[in-house]
Amino acid sequence: MAELAGVALVTGGAGFIGSHLVDRLLSLPQIRKVIVLDDFSAGRMENLQHHLGNPRFKLVKGSITDRTLVKDLLREVDYVFHEAAIVSVELSTRKPIQVNRVNVEGSLTLLEAALRA
Repeated sequence: MAELAGVALVTGGAGFIGSHLVDRLLSLPQIRKVIVLDDFSAGRMENLQHHLGNPRFKLVKGSITDRTLVKDLLREVDYVFHEAAIVSVELSTRKPIQVNRVNVEGSLTLLEAALRA
């Protein structure tokens, strides 16, 4: 990751994997800013609490299904690390439409916005 430079967006950055990725990105001096987009449906604020005073860190509470928000965020980033998803098997069988909306449609929203950015 040493060759990365600029601004990174981490979707699902309050989750276990996403928050560790945020930690690593912020440890790189050439990364100017890390923006986290998370709806906190599974992620935890405690995973990011230690970054809240860091001027290189920006937290956005929202969903990858919000086309306008995603499009606006992608205007200012160089890299996207997509970690947002509903990973609960139980929830995916109980509420498949909701899970599909986030996991499939949300990912597609992010990809389309990245393509246009």
